[in-house]
This record gives sequence, structure tokens and C-alpha cells, in this order.
Amino acid sequence: MELKMNKYGIVILTLGMLCLWGCSPRRNRILREIEIQNRQLPKKINDVLQVDSLHYDDNTKTLGYYYTVSGDSCGNMQIKDYGEVRKSMATEIRKSPKMAVFRAQKITFEYVYLSGKDKSPCAKIIIEADMYK
Repeated sequence: MELKMNKYGIVILTLGMLCLWGCSPRRNRILREIEIQNRQLPKKINDVLQVDSLHYDDNTKTLGYYYTVSGDSCGNMQIKDYGEVRKSMATEIRKSPKMAVFRAQKITFEYVYLSGKDKSPCAKIIIEADMYK
């Protein structure tokens, strides 16, 4: 039996395949969790640091956390050992029940710290899936 498809059949098949990815329950869970967290933001962590927003890049499977470092504190923000900081953050991602939905999808986490004064970057820390598995 030979299967013949006209151009409309191909379009429908293509849309169906795209929907399988675009409508996937795991992807929807990730987007829903980000939406829930974003509704609680901005949130001041301490006198110097505030979480502003989360952003998910579907193409790179990267979840970005964007922070504002108040006033001139950005210039004082010195991380002496990025390796230790990344290791510590990866441990927190591994242990946190709230991060389970992201861990399951092997999401890359990107923490971006911006100056409250002029929004210039202070620091960026990237935690890839192989670091927290």
C-alpha cells in the first residue's frame, strides 16, 4: 500500500508534530512554574539584592534569573572563586524540591546580576545540567 499525501496533509502533519513539542506536558510544566515564580517578583532578598524576573529560552533550554544589585554595590561585588560559587549553587539546585521540574529537563541555569544604577552587568554565573545531576 502506497501512502500519498497532498500539500494539505503535509501541513497538517507538520503542525501536529510541532504541537507535540510545543504542547508537551513537561514544557508546559516548566512554563507554568516560571509564570508562578514571576508573579511573586520582584522580590527583595536583602539590602543589596533583588530578584527581578525569570526568563526561559526554549532554544537553549536555559532558565535565566535576573537580579538587581542596588546602588553602587555592583562595583563592590567581587566573587573570588567562581568555581566554588558555581559548585555551591549546583548543590542547592540538586537539593531543592522546587527545582525538580527543571532538573528533570536538564535545564541550564543562568544567574545574571545587573547594576541598580545603570543596569550594566555585574556578574553572570552559569550552572549546566552536568554540574547538578
